[in-house]
Amino acid sequence: MMRYSDTRQMRKSKFAFVGIQLTVTVMNSSLSQPSDSLEPDPNVTSEEFEAQRNFLTKVADGSVEGSDYLQAAHSYAKQAEQGNALAQYNLGMMHAMGQGFVRDTTEAALWFRKAAAQGNAAAQHQLGMNLQRSSFNAVSADATESMIEAYKWFHLSAAQGYLGAADSCSLVALKMTREDVADGNRRIAAFQQATTS
Repeated sequence: MMRYSDTRQMRKSKFAFVGIQLTVTVMNSSLSQPSDSLEPDPNVTSEEFEAQRNFLTKVADGSVEGSDYLQAAHSYAKQAEQGNALAQYNLGMMHAMGQGFVRDTTEAALWFRKAAAQGNAAAQHQLGMNLQRSSFNAVSADATESMIEAYKWFHLSAAQGYLGAADSCSLVALKMTREDVADGNRRIAAFQQATTS
């Protein structure tokens, strides 16, 4: 395994494919071996699980080619259209990273939002990250709205134990007014009430 002395070249990405969850470390556009164990989803047949695991191994090895991403994108698009939150998140990641598609952050955000609305913690965290980033480039009113929404999604993701979400929520809250935090908390309560009703 390669090691990099400059940790700024390294970032961690979480891919959660239908039936399998995998964390990979991205280093200068190459992926390291899977660091999490792969566990089958009870709703996925053993053949589907094995095919997905083989695909993820190819992704980690860096031996994936365009047609493999196109195949995965087609599969996830069908499942995402049927309302599968995990497939929606994966489709968003593929759009965001330009895997199987031309890189399209707007389309990625659409799929992250759909998955987040269904309670997918990874999508909630990613949506929070996107909103936090957009607040840096927005005019004052838009920046405030983006921060409140980022706070909401980070909080919801943290409530499910998503790694890093609680820290992200705290960092966003430090840049918000008390009124903005109160507004964010009202939005969190409304989301939770709507999803439990």
